[in-house]
Amino acid sequence: MFGRSRSGLCNILHMLDLIYSNFAEIVYLDRDRICTKLMEFSQAVMAKGAEVENVWAFIDGTVRECCRPDGNERQRTVFNGHKRRHAMKYETLVAPDGTIAHAFGPIEGRRHDLVISRQSNLENIIANNDQFRGFVVYGDPAYGYSNQLASPFGGACLTDPQKQVNKSMSRVRISVEWSLGQVLQ
Repeated sequence: MFGRSRSGLCNILHMLDLIYSNFAEIVYLDRDRICTKLMEFSQAVMAKGAEVENVWAFIDGTVRECCRPDGNERQRTVFNGHKRRHAMKYETLVAPDGTIAHAFGPIEGRRHDLVISRQSNLENIIANNDQFRGFVVYGDPAYGYSNQLASPFGGACLTDPQKQVNKSMSRVRISVEWSLGQVLQ
Protein backbone atom coordinates (compact mmCIF):
# COMPACT_ATOMS: atom_id res chain seq x y z
CA MET A 1 0.00 0.00 0.00
CA PHE A 2 1.40 3.43 -1.04
CA GLY A 3 4.63 1.65 -2.02
CA ARG A 4 5.38 0.86 1.64
CA SER A 5 5.29 -2.30 3.70
CA ARG A 6 2.65 -2.75 6.38
CA SER A 7 5.28 -2.34 9.12
CA GLY A 8 6.68 0.78 7.41
CA LEU A 9 3.23 2.39 7.34
CA CYS A 10 2.68 1.39 10.96
CA ASN A 11 5.95 3.10 11.95
CA ILE A 12 4.95 6.27 10.08
CA LEU A 13 1.53 6.37 11.77
CA HIS A 14 3.03 5.79 15.21
CA MET A 15 5.50 8.64 14.62
CA LEU A 16 2.69 10.95 13.48
CA ASP A 17 0.72 10.02 16.60
CA LEU A 18 3.75 10.81 18.77
CA ILE A 19 4.30 14.16 17.05
CA TYR A 20 0.63 15.04 17.46
CA SER A 21 0.64 14.03 21.13
CA ASN A 22 3.62 16.28 21.84
CA PHE A 23 2.90 19.25 19.58
CA ALA A 24 -0.88 19.42 18.98
CA GLU A 25 -1.26 22.61 21.02
CA ILE A 26 1.43 24.36 18.98
CA VAL A 27 -0.20 23.31 15.72
CA TYR A 28 -3.56 24.46 17.02
CA LEU A 29 -2.27 27.88 18.16
CA ASP A 30 1.35 28.55 19.13
CA ARG A 31 0.51 31.07 21.87
CA ASP A 32 4.06 31.39 23.25
CA ARG A 33 5.56 32.42 19.91
CA ILE A 34 2.63 34.55 18.80
CA CYS A 35 2.13 36.55 22.00
CA THR A 36 5.71 37.81 21.87
CA LYS A 37 5.12 39.10 18.32
CA LEU A 38 1.61 40.59 18.46
CA MET A 39 2.81 44.20 18.31
CA GLU A 40 5.34 43.39 15.57
CA PHE A 41 2.65 41.62 13.54
CA SER A 42 0.11 44.43 13.91
CA GLN A 43 2.73 47.03 12.93
CA ALA A 44 3.63 44.98 9.84
CA VAL A 45 -0.03 44.89 8.79
CA MET A 46 -0.34 48.67 9.25
CA ALA A 47 2.91 49.23 7.31
CA LYS A 48 1.35 47.41 4.34
CA GLY A 49 -1.46 49.97 4.21
CA ALA A 50 -4.17 48.47 6.42
CA GLU A 51 -6.64 50.95 7.87
CA VAL A 52 -7.85 48.70 10.70
CA GLU A 53 -5.58 48.99 13.74
CA ASN A 54 -4.13 46.12 15.76
CA VAL A 55 -4.76 43.34 13.21
CA TRP A 56 -2.20 40.64 13.96
CA ALA A 57 -3.39 37.82 11.65
CA PHE A 58 -5.86 36.84 8.95
CA ILE A 59 -8.32 33.97 9.22
CA ASP A 60 -9.88 32.04 6.38
CA GLY A 61 -11.49 28.74 5.59
CA THR A 62 -10.21 26.67 2.70
CA VAL A 63 -11.82 23.88 0.73
CA ARG A 64 -9.79 20.89 -0.43
CA GLU A 65 -11.37 18.54 -2.92
CA CYS A 66 -11.56 14.86 -1.97
CA CYS A 67 -12.66 11.68 -3.68
CA ARG A 68 -16.37 11.02 -3.89
CA PRO A 69 -17.25 8.70 -0.99
CA ASP A 70 -19.54 5.67 -1.15
CA GLY A 71 -23.15 6.06 -0.05
CA ASN A 72 -25.58 8.95 -0.37
CA GLU A 73 -25.26 10.13 3.24
CA ARG A 74 -21.46 10.31 3.08
CA GLN A 75 -21.68 12.13 -0.23
CA ARG A 76 -24.07 14.71 1.23
CA THR A 77 -21.79 15.19 4.22
CA VAL A 78 -18.72 16.15 2.21
CA PHE A 79 -20.42 17.86 -0.75
CA ASN A 80 -19.64 21.57 -0.87
CA GLY A 81 -22.50 23.32 -2.66
CA HIS A 82 -20.53 26.53 -3.18
CA LYS A 83 -17.65 24.79 -4.98
CA ARG A 84 -19.90 22.02 -6.37
CA ARG A 85 -17.32 19.42 -5.29
CA HIS A 86 -16.86 16.74 -2.68
CA ALA A 87 -14.44 18.29 -0.25
CA MET A 88 -13.07 18.73 3.24
CA LYS A 89 -12.72 22.16 4.87
CA TYR A 90 -9.98 23.63 7.03
CA GLU A 91 -9.55 26.84 8.98
CA THR A 92 -6.21 28.61 9.02
CA LEU A 93 -4.89 31.70 10.71
CA VAL A 94 -1.95 33.29 8.89
CA ALA A 95 0.42 35.78 10.50
CA PRO A 96 1.98 38.62 8.48
CA ASP A 97 5.30 36.76 8.36
CA GLY A 98 3.56 34.04 6.31
CA THR A 99 3.48 31.41 9.03
CA ILE A 100 0.31 29.48 9.70
CA ALA A 101 -0.38 30.36 13.33
CA HIS A 102 -3.42 28.09 13.67
CA ALA A 103 -4.77 25.13 11.74
CA PHE A 104 -8.06 23.35 12.36
CA GLY A 105 -9.76 20.56 10.45
CA PRO A 106 -10.61 18.71 8.44
CA ILE A 107 -14.35 18.89 8.81
CA GLU A 108 -17.17 18.10 6.40
CA GLY A 109 -17.12 20.07 3.16
CA ARG A 110 -20.74 21.18 3.54
CA ARG A 111 -19.98 23.29 6.62
CA HIS A 112 -19.88 27.10 6.50
CA ASP A 113 -16.72 28.94 7.61
CA LEU A 114 -18.57 30.28 10.66
CA VAL A 115 -19.44 26.72 11.77
CA ILE A 116 -15.78 25.73 11.46
CA SER A 117 -14.79 28.79 13.47
CA ARG A 118 -17.20 27.89 16.26
CA GLN A 119 -16.00 24.28 16.31
CA SER A 120 -12.37 25.35 16.46
CA ASN A 121 -13.14 27.54 19.50
CA LEU A 122 -10.32 29.86 18.42
CA GLU A 123 -12.22 33.05 19.24
CA ASN A 124 -12.85 31.94 22.84
CA ILE A 125 -9.24 30.84 23.33
CA ILE A 126 -8.02 34.24 22.14
CA ALA A 127 -10.65 36.03 24.26
CA ASN A 128 -9.56 34.18 27.40
CA ASN A 129 -5.88 35.11 26.99
CA ASP A 130 -5.11 38.62 28.26
CA GLN A 131 -2.06 38.91 26.01
CA PHE A 132 -4.36 39.10 22.95
CA ARG A 133 -6.46 41.92 24.43
CA GLY A 134 -6.54 44.91 22.10
CA PHE A 135 -5.52 42.89 19.04
CA VAL A 136 -7.86 41.47 16.39
CA VAL A 137 -7.88 38.83 13.69
CA TYR A 138 -9.26 39.94 10.31
CA GLY A 139 -11.40 37.66 8.16
CA ASP A 140 -14.04 37.67 5.48
CA PRO A 141 -17.63 38.73 6.32
CA ALA A 142 -18.54 35.20 7.44
CA TYR A 143 -16.54 35.71 10.64
CA GLY A 144 -18.44 38.80 11.76
CA TYR A 145 -17.19 41.32 14.27
CA SER A 146 -16.25 41.01 17.95
CA ASN A 147 -13.47 42.06 20.33
CA GLN A 148 -11.29 39.35 18.72
CA LEU A 149 -12.48 39.41 15.10
CA ALA A 150 -12.89 42.12 12.48
CA SER A 151 -14.30 41.87 8.98
CA PRO A 152 -15.19 44.16 6.07
CA PHE A 153 -18.04 46.62 6.26
CA GLY A 154 -21.13 45.13 4.64
CA GLY A 155 -24.25 46.39 2.96
CA ALA A 156 -25.21 48.16 -0.23
CA CYS A 157 -24.87 51.74 1.04
CA LEU A 158 -21.27 51.98 2.20
CA THR A 159 -19.74 55.39 2.71
CA ASP A 160 -16.57 56.31 0.84
CA PRO A 161 -14.41 55.91 4.00
CA GLN A 162 -15.92 52.44 4.60
CA LYS A 163 -15.16 51.46 1.01
CA GLN A 164 -11.59 52.71 1.45
CA VAL A 165 -11.12 50.64 4.64
CA ASN A 166 -12.49 47.53 2.88
CA LYS A 167 -10.17 48.10 -0.07
CA SER A 168 -7.09 48.58 2.12
CA MET A 169 -7.80 45.44 4.13
CA SER A 170 -8.52 43.40 1.01
CA ARG A 171 -5.07 44.25 -0.36
CA VAL A 172 -3.35 43.22 2.88
CA ARG A 173 -5.53 40.14 3.46
CA ILE A 174 -4.43 38.50 0.20
CA SER A 175 -1.42 37.17 2.15
CA VAL A 176 -3.71 34.45 3.54
CA GLU A 177 -4.32 33.12 0.05
CA TRP A 178 -0.61 33.24 -0.80
CA SER A 179 0.35 31.20 2.28
CA LEU A 180 -2.29 28.58 1.56
CA GLY A 181 -1.13 28.45 -2.05
CA GLN A 182 2.43 27.76 -0.92
CA VAL A 183 1.29 24.90 1.31
CA LEU A 184 -0.54 23.27 -1.58
CA GLN A 185 2.43 23.38 -3.97
